[in-house]
Amino acid sequence: MAQEYPQVPPAAQRAVQQEFDRLAAAGAFSTPNLRRADRATLTLVDPHRSTDLTLTALLTQAHPTAHLRGWRFLVEDGRREPLAAAEGVAIGCNEYRLGLVNEGRFVPTTVEALRRARSIAPEAEPLLLVIPGLLVAALWLKRDAGEGLAIGDMDEILLLAPLPGGPDPFVPIPAPKFLDFMRELARKVPRDDLKGG
Repeated sequence: MAQEYPQVPPAAQRAVQQEFDRLAAAGAFSTPNLRRADRATLTLVDPHRSTDLTLTALLTQAHPTAHLRGWRFLVEDGRREPLAAAEGVAIGCNEYRLGLVNEGRFVPTTVEALRRARSIAPEAEPLLLVIPGLLVAALWLKRDAGEGLAIGDMDEILLLAPLPGGPDPFVPIPAPKFLDFMRELARKVPRDDLKGG
């Protein structure tokens, strides 16, 4: 039986799309790719949940629980070229606003990771997993829809950028192995930094 994963809330997509339409109409984008783009062709694609994992959760929980940031969309132009990523951030019950818009290196790497995820584990839910305290971003392939935002033993992770001494980007890593490596890195972070990570 197919897993039932959360679907993007219409309110999240609507909030991001309306703000993008407003910015496009005003010619008010602040990032270079979006400023140069044909604003009439911009579309939101590949919605996926965006999560943060603190160092405290990483080091104290057997199956660390991530925090939901919101819904992240890739932004394409008429040539289907990924230009940016935009987040719809929850601000209340079924209310969202446009959060972070970026054009950094994790935009093209997310596109590649999603492409690989569809062939590796089409049944899994892809989520963006960010560990701010370690400056790590990955695509989390969540296989169990019933476990909230806890990282499960059957899940897999695809790093979005290389880490010194770590697994290669885009290669699926079993979650326990990924967590072991992240914990090793986290133990090297000064204790005062844990609350912020």
